[in-house]
Amino acid sequence: MAAIIRRQTQQGTSYKFQVKIKNPLTGEFIPKSKTWAVPQDMNEKQAEREAVIRAAKFEEEVRAIHNNFNPNGTLTPDSTFKECKDAYLAKLE
Repeated sequence: MAAIIRRQTQQGTSYKFQVKIKNPLTGEFIPKSKTWAVPQDMNEKQAEREAVIRAAKFEEEVRAIHNNFNPNGTLTPDSTFKECKDAYLAKLE
């Protein structure tokens, strides 16, 4: 689940969505984030609902990009350079 952080700025309310993806080669978590500014005509409850929807879509986008490179989960921290190169070249085909 994406983390949703509400912020009050001078321009109005905004939401920051953050998803952490585990790098299969190093085992480290990589944070990916996106900010959405609430339109002035939206009330607080509508903004909260829209933020949850946008956070879920953002998480799906990030995970799809990540899984596109490693579709079968074949790359692990113990993968060799050749295996990474072959996976990358297979993705280009």
